[in-house]
Amino acid sequence: MKNIVSLLNEFKKIGLTSFDGVTRCVYDENWLAAQKKYMQIASDYGLYTFVDDIGNVYATTEKNLGQKAFILSGSHMDTVINGGPLDGVYGTLASLISIGTLMKKFGHPKIPLVAVSFSEEEGSRFNTAFTGSRYLMNKLEDTVYGLRDHEGLSFNHARQNAVTQLKELASELKVTGLIHAFIELHIEQGPILEKKRQDIGIVTDIVGQKKLLIKCYGVANHAGTTPMNMRCDAMKKAVTLIHQFYAVLDEFVALRYTIGQIRVQPNAANVIPSEVDFSLDLRHKSQKK
Repeated sequence: MKNIVSLLNEFKKIGLTSFDGVTRCVYDENWLAAQKKYMQIASDYGLYTFVDDIGNVYATTEKNLGQKAFILSGSHMDTVINGGPLDGVYGTLASLISIGTLMKKFGHPKIPLVAVSFSEEEGSRFNTAFTGSRYLMNKLEDTVYGLRDHEGLSFNHARQNAVTQLKELASELKVTGLIHAFIELHIEQGPILEKKRQDIGIVTDIVGQKKLLIKCYGVANHAGTTPMNMRCDAMKKAVTLIHQFYAVLDEFVALRYTIGQIRVQPNAANVIPSEVDFSLDLRHKSQKK
């Protein structure tokens, strides 16, 4: 069997961009190819593969989990746009290889082991995140299925098309047993361990996330003939509001906030913006803040 370094290099090619990043958005062709490859590796190890209705792929040591308690390990297969080659897939492959190796060497464990490749975490295609794990925990809202990507394709349509193809290669599994424990190996995505020159750390807090889309409205008008004091400029409103966010939110020490996406209408250099949307990503370890 191939080692994890070789497999990571192979998965990097699935969605490789011209910026040497990786783009695998949930349910797109690259995501589908990666999930299929994951299933093939699982089968090579002698594990049983299952797919649920959201596109999570499971590789198990038991053909039928039933109501058994099991140990779950894994991560997500999707990426951010031009993401790093280790984010998500490192933990996904590490759990699969570990469970597969244990199975080959020692046979069936007393407590079933399950590797999972979650369908989505990043929210790069649709304006929502963690749909794979939320579905597993029965916390996925029905409103998610009606969300649309930038091309107008609905979450539900994309999901049905991709999951149908995956289920042709595996069986459907309804995970009804008790998750006895969950463990995930993940790269550090910040500079803290690197700065301390530490190789590994244990997570002590998990942050909650809120993603907001803020709209500022104005009136489109000619850039050359409309006096400054007669303009209703959506961009000016957005910039003023963004500046206020930076000033106020900096006071919360443990808060992580990011304004990383801006859309302008009509997006022309010689037209006063009529509408500006910008994202606000908020993360904090306390949900009471």
